[in-house]
Amino acid sequence: MDLLAEHISKLRGRQWVIRNFSYRFLPDKVYGVAGSNGSGKSTLLQLLSSFLEPSEGNCFLLNRKEKKTAQEGVGFFAVAAPYLPLIPHFSIREWTRFHAKCKGWSHGAKTEDLIQLTGLAQHSNKPIQALSSGMKQRIQILTALASDSSFIFLDEPTSNLDEKSKQWFMDQLRLFKSGKGVIIASNESFDLALCEHIIEVKNYK
Repeated sequence: MDLLAEHISKLRGRQWVIRNFSYRFLPDKVYGVAGSNGSGKSTLLQLLSSFLEPSEGNCFLLNRKEKKTAQEGVGFFAVAAPYLPLIPHFSIREWTRFHAKCKGWSHGAKTEDLIQLTGLAQHSNKPIQALSSGMKQRIQILTALASDSSFIFLDEPTSNLDEKSKQWFMDQLRLFKSGKGVIIASNESFDLALCEHIIEVKNYK
């Protein structure tokens, strides 16, 4: 399944945050959306994932049999981003079980195995609100990457991660990216080095 953006734009007030963006995203590829702070990276990611509605243009999911709008196919997406917080009173175990019911897991993954993969198994029964920002980010990233979804959207995935956790992120990306399109919005050189194709937001103003 491909994700096709056709001339999408977003107007805020009198300013175009994104203008006339067209691109075709393919499975088994990792894409980077690069730009400085406030340049519109997150906005573009939100448009592609149908979190925001474009002012102009549209996004479509394509396969050999059909073409549907991204809004109709939102169930094929998984997102990890600062604007999508975890449920604070859930424990890690409750969150992963809840996510499994909503999305299911890819690559034959099981919930208990994923708890181990977070590296936080010893904290699995603690409420998420009691965890550090880096721990919460690990949970968000892994549940998105492991989701049974066609496209994974990651907004600033390593912003709260130390060097050891960045290596962990790279390992999980390699483990779960097969068969999926992964789109990473970031200005971190570490994140962008993992991407096969880089989209510069400044070219769509």
